[in-house]
Amino acid sequence: MTVAARDPVVLALASISAGAAAGAVVITGGLVALRSVQAERGVSPEDDIGFGLLSAALLIGIALGAGHAWRLTWVIEDVWRRGLTAGVAAVLACVLAGVAVPADLVAGRMGLAAYAMVLLASGLWATRRARLAT
Repeated sequence: MTVAARDPVVLALASISAGAAAGAVVITGGLVALRSVQAERGVSPEDDIGFGLLSAALLIGIALGAGHAWRLTWVIEDVWRRGLTAGVAAVLACVLAGVAVPADLVAGRMGLAAYAMVLLASGLWATRRARLAT
């Protein structure tokens, strides 16, 4: 099935999906890094870096998700629509990153890494679809 040239609905949905997946990959990667550090050093209240690591991953993931969706919708002239697309992508990045918690509980670090790879693949596919729709 081919995508119609300059289809704004396909462009918006694919941009939201790509931005959300990109942001969720970064957030999930931060969680994988935290779990790796905890497995190596253990968890102690004195030298816990979890808050800083997860906060940085969350902020970078939100910014990346919104920025990626904004950049993919460059052909949409209305700034409000582009902003809404970026905002929805940022919120969905947090939702997709929340799904990483059950993956962590069920399968550990390998499950998180596998989930991050699935997110990366879906984000690349959505980015390709968004670029085809421009």
